[in-house]
Parts: sequence; structure tokens; C-alpha cells
Amino acid sequence: MTRAVLLRLRLVQLAGIVVVTALLAVLPLGLGLPLWSATVLAGWLYRRQGQDRTSDRLIWLSQVGMPGLAVEIAAVVGHGAVGVLCGLLSILLQASVLALLFPPARSPSAAEPPVEGWNPLADIGPEGSSYVLRLDAAPATSVAGPRLIPGLEMATQAWLWPDGWLLPGGTGSPEQDESNHYAVLAGPEAVLWLLDLRRVKAYRLTGCQLAGWRDGRPWLEADGGGRLLSVDDCMAATVPLQPAPRGGLRDLAGLLPPEPEPPEIADRADIMPAIALQAEWQLDQRQAADPLAVFRQPCWRLRINQLDTGLKIAAKDGSPLRWQCVSGRLLIRAVDDMGQGQDWQWQADGGLQRRQADPPPPGASPL
Repeated sequence: MTRAVLLRLRLVQLAGIVVVTALLAVLPLGLGLPLWSATVLAGWLYRRQGQDRTSDRLIWLSQVGMPGLAVEIAAVVGHGAVGVLCGLLSILLQASVLALLFPPARSPSAAEPPVEGWNPLADIGPEGSSYVLRLDAAPATSVAGPRLIPGLEMATQAWLWPDGWLLPGGTGSPEQDESNHYAVLAGPEAVLWLLDLRRVKAYRLTGCQLAGWRDGRPWLEADGGGRLLSVDDCMAATVPLQPAPRGGLRDLAGLLPPEPEPPEIADRADIMPAIALQAEWQLDQRQAADPLAVFRQPCWRLRINQLDTGLKIAAKDGSPLRWQCVSGRLLIRAVDDMGQGQDWQWQADGGLQRRQADPPPPGASPL
């Protein structure tokens, strides 16, 4: 990063500080205090959901707004020195609230209990050269563990956790501790997936494998042997993944296809009714018998004049909707639950009716 770009970023950050501080200093206390409190609450909620980046931005806004809010408090109290003292005390109170809601993160070394005689930086070798950490086998299967579901293709499978984590079927079954804190899955192409279920974070690790478990925490080692790696070591060296949420699922490996575009309405006119297409994959699919069914055959729910018709429009069809301006009919090619085509029509006076398929005109694509 060049010096000019760095200076530009510093100036933008300084301008943001001035704007936020001035805003809270100018706003009445009845507006500034709720605004600051809402920012702190939103940061705390995002932190609980594991969205640290958004939470850090809101915390920064809360810290920047502290002087402006203190100025407004001092102006409301007034009386010279008394107002200034109240403003300074308000800064101390705001800082205490932020410190209680957002305590500093513990260092990775504090999370593990100390083991006498263990040197975490020493390589695993013959007896006497280093401390060998005793590991347990895979823990018992947790009741909150994932379930195996068929993949989008017949030859593939996927694992789905109750929280929505979606991972491809790997070389073995996932291992998860009984307290539902961590889960490990060995995936294809020498990829190891590590899920931090408590903090809702996922990591994609390469060049390492699961060595065993100790006190409900997985331990890993590099391919070919070497120093054992704790969960904190892996998390510190790897950036957590940002899953693509869709249908209540958190796609970590790109298993879900891209969202199809809604079909166009042929011969669209201004006198048409209000037509809306709602994607079925916006619903929560986590508890469905086949969570990926709506992605194998994506359909749209047809709504006419803000009323759900109950008809499904396949996303693969080229022209499932056609408006006939002369007769004032909307021709609809829908699909049933088995994927078979159905022909319907809608008119303003007759409503929705089932119809027989009309032969397409010469040179036109069939509806």
C-alpha cells in the first residue's frame, strides 16, 4: 500500500470521526442517546451471532460517538463546571458499558489448561525428546450432529448440521464432541473442515489431518507428522469462511447452484394484472426431509394481484407465462410436485382455470 493511499484512508477515517462526533453533539439528547444505545446493542447482537466484522464497525462508531454524546450531556446539564463534570463522567460510563459488553478476547494459550512438562513448540519424537500429548479416539456421536443427505447429483452426498452448515460428503463421517463445541470432517482433495459451533465459524484447512481428541477439543497434525496443532493454532492461522446463506442453509463448499433468474412474461403489456414470482428456496430447508429438493428442481410460486395461486413455475422453462392481449388471458405452464407440466389460464372475470394445451402457432415456441 503506497503512502498516498494510506494517507487517503487516514483522512477518510478522520472525516468519519469528525462527522459522527459532530452529529451526536448537535442532536438533542432525546435522539442522540437512543441512537448511541441502538448502535451498542446492534454491535452486541452481531457479536453474539459471530459476525465480528460488522460488530467491530459498530463498536468503532460507538467509541467515536462518545465525545459528541458527552458534549450534548454537558450542554443539557449546563451550569458551567457542573456540566463539564457530568460530560466527563458520561464518557467514563460509556466506556464502562463498552468494556462490559465487549471484553477483550482471551489469548489462545489461556483457553488450554497448562500441562506439566509439555513444550508446545517441541516436535513429536522419541521418548525423552519431547512431551507426547495423550489423545483420545473419536468422541461419541452427538445428538446434535449432522445428517447425511443426498447431494445435488446422484453420485454425491452432503452433510447437514442442525444450524445449517452444508458440507460435501468426505472420506469418512464427521466427528463432533458431546458438548457440540467442535466438529471435524475430512473432505475430498485432502481438505479438513473445522467447525466452531459455539462461535458459528468455519475453517477450511489443508495440509493437516485429525490426530485425536482431548478434553472435548480436536488436535491436528501436519501431513507426514510433526508438531501437534490445537484448535486455537488452526483458527489463528486461517481466516474463517463466509458461507453463502440460502434457504436456511450455510453453503461452505459451493454445493448449491447459483440462483436462477425468474422467467420472463411473453407479450407483456400494461393492462396485465400484477404478477409476482416468489422463489421457493427462500424458505427454511433445514428440517425438510430432502433439504436440497428445491435446488434440484427450482420453482417459483406464482402470485397474481397479491394472491398466491398455489401454482409452481419451473425455473428451467423458457416461456412459462404468456399474456394474450386480445382475450385478456394469462397462459400459464405450471408443474406439479412430480415435475409434470400443467396448463392453466387466468382471466379477470373467470379467475384461474385449468385448460387443455393449445397447439402453438407456426414459428412460435410452445408454451
